[in-house]
Amino acid sequence: MEKHNTNTGASVWKKIFSGGSGDITKHFIRLSADGQQLSVAACFKKTTQFEPAISLTANTNLDYHLYLAEMNTSNGVVQWAQKLSSTGDAYLWQVAKQDNDLWLYGYFRNQTTIGNVMLNPSSYDVFLARTLTDANVQEAEKLIGPGPDFGYGLDVRDDVVAVTGNTMSTTMTIGSFSLPGTTSSVFVARKGEIVVLPPVAGFTVGNTSGCGPLEVTFTNTSLQNPASFHWEFPGGTPASSTDMSPTVVYQSSGQYTVTLIATNAGGSDTLTQQQVVTILPEPDAAFSAALSGLQLTLLNQSANANAWLWDFGD
Repeated sequence: MEKHNTNTGASVWKKIFSGGSGDITKHFIRLSADGQQLSVAACFKKTTQFEPAISLTANTNLDYHLYLAEMNTSNGVVQWAQKLSSTGDAYLWQVAKQDNDLWLYGYFRNQTTIGNVMLNPSSYDVFLARTLTDANVQEAEKLIGPGPDFGYGLDVRDDVVAVTGNTMSTTMTIGSFSLPGTTSSVFVARKGEIVVLPPVAGFTVGNTSGCGPLEVTFTNTSLQNPASFHWEFPGGTPASSTDMSPTVVYQSSGQYTVTLIATNAGGSDTLTQQQVVTILPEPDAAFSAALSGLQLTLLNQSANANAWLWDFGD
């Protein structure tokens, strides 16, 4: 780390924050209100040395543990460092400061103890913890599972703690809420409740035109994990459907509009495509004949056709 004078840009001090055999990942730094102290949160494994008399050692060479350290900004000296997690394997994604609290957001595997709270994962699960800036852990909970789940954002505004991320699970539990997911579902949640994003309706059409009876398959491409669907097919059979990707038959000539309503716990979205299917009218064969001597002239007067076959017998 290095401190610079904000007026001149000159270096005030520069030092290696930690060393030893430890493997430290993702430092998160929060400055105290008076600017005199830096709170540094990260995770480490093996043994990490901060100062000659300050070091931390993980339980095994393979597990990552959370830690919090405090540095004096006047000289860059680490004043103390303390593990926030002991047993298990915990990895830190984000840190947010709220008054004298630090919120920690990450994932863990194996049975992990953060502060005095033991968390049991189902795979790679997400945790949310709150610690005072003196490393006194106030609370910790398994926020999301089963996994593997990945978190990207953490924000604290007033009394609301919000997180974002994605899950690779086909089902997802956030707090006490269970949601159907996909192989890559995006979530937004806040502590104490889940915020479900409303769906975005979408579909593609197989055959868009032809003669009746025409069978048309509608492929659902809706986003944001809709839980149910309602289709409207005026002029088609069936005229409506709740299938994800239905097939509809159109008999009569004309142009047809299709509507899809996608719904989940966050709301609904409606998509209407006008004149998306065209059924062509049946051809009407007709001609006139004019005889002049031995020459017969035939005039094609057919309607709604683009190909013709004449048969003159013998």
